[in-house]
Amino acid sequence: MKLSPNKTLITNIRKSPIHFLGFRYKQIPGKSKTGWITCTRPDDNRLKAKINELRKQTKQLRKYNGKQLIHQIITLNSAITGIGNYYKPATMVNIELNKYADSLLYTASKALKPKGAHWTPANKVNNLINRHTGYITKIPAIKYNELTIGVTSLGFIKWEKAHLKNPIETPYTPEGRKAYYERTSKKQPLPRDDITMNLTLSELIAKGLADPKYNFEYLMNRAYAFNRDKGKCKVCGNPIIGYELETHHINPDLPLNQINKVPNLASTHKWCHNLIHSTKDVSHLVDKKTHKRILKLREKLNQKPEIA
Repeated sequence: MKLSPNKTLITNIRKSPIHFLGFRYKQIPGKSKTGWITCTRPDDNRLKAKINELRKQTKQLRKYNGKQLIHQIITLNSAITGIGNYYKPATMVNIELNKYADSLLYTASKALKPKGAHWTPANKVNNLINRHTGYITKIPAIKYNELTIGVTSLGFIKWEKAHLKNPIETPYTPEGRKAYYERTSKKQPLPRDDITMNLTLSELIAKGLADPKYNFEYLMNRAYAFNRDKGKCKVCGNPIIGYELETHHINPDLPLNQINKVPNLASTHKWCHNLIHSTKDVSHLVDKKTHKRILKLREKLNQKPEIA
């Protein structure tokens, strides 16, 4: 392979940083065998450009109301979360992102003030519960029906050591999951902020194109149900990985103000969810314990709500 002289530069990173893929790399004196430690930060120019985009997007919130406003907050939060996730491998990520966190929150507060926004502890809002748990920092939040929806902070981020990529590891094959388990000694985590799925459903809800029972309460409470179920399927009891998740309505005939409460939601694999709604005998497909759970959930499907 021939290197281009115009694109190739040899740099002593103990004297000058290098910039690569939005990161700035440098070595500084520190406690190690060599006396130097790696210090990585987001590239200043790249990060400032992203912050400017976030600020513009945040100011746009003042234009929306109702369902459209909730969808725009979800969209904004996905952008904020995405920037944090991208820069998590930087050792100084918390310091660098917190330089902008407060000003972005105040921009959001100003945009949402006409909508009745209040400063609310992050662990008290109904959205992004995995991200917000443990943070009492106040964020601007609005009330929508019985939900409290907040604009997340860019500062809710912690450094995460990056591992060399093993191409075998993937959540989509048994071999890939096994390889991950063997390396980490833990199950592959499912990001409960599943951005793509949330944004798709959120847009359908905002446009009034989703079934009425799939509303913003359902969108938020799926995460609570998943945490309550400890990330395991209520049918087979096995861990749910990534795209496998579907959230089952235990009693689909409940009124709209009750159907999406956490006790009526169950986390399942897509395949297991299909078995619940099937009318066929599936005893030959699963073990006795799983079959018993399927029959119990099928029985509740036909259970009519009590009339007060």
